[in-house]
Amino acid sequence: IGRGRERLILRRNAGEENNGIFENWERAELIVGAALFALLLFGARPNKLMLGLALLLPAIVSVQHFYLSPQVTDLGRQIADLPANDPLNAKFWTFHGIYSGSEILKLVVMLGFAVRLAIRRKADPDHFVKEFETETGSVKRANIG
Repeated sequence: IGRGRERLILRRNAGEENNGIFENWERAELIVGAALFALLLFGARPNKLMLGLALLLPAIVSVQHFYLSPQVTDLGRQIADLPANDPLNAKFWTFHGIYSGSEILKLVVMLGFAVRLAIRRKADPDHFVKEFETETGSVKRANIG
């Protein structure tokens, strides 16, 4: 078939493989993000900041998965046979850049999430005593009533 056609076919195949990988990775990110949010929501003491960050991550992935990826995929298929100076190339690279920017945004949010998890407030030395008194006080009141 010749080197030129072979190169086009292999390039098209690589593009389709990348599309499939991105789509599956985004689905996995949505599942992990939803699980993290549920874990934090139904945990002992949900923190609003952590819940917000955990909700922001799947929101970013949703925009990527349902809006940006289909655009990049469609434009990538259209520009495969077009010359480099075609206006669709610029549109493709604009969407590609927005997608890359959203990846960086996810990394920044995850870094903030990790920093917030790593930095804790000063521990209250009487926390367990207060918790025990609260529980035993409610038990005593229940037994009295």
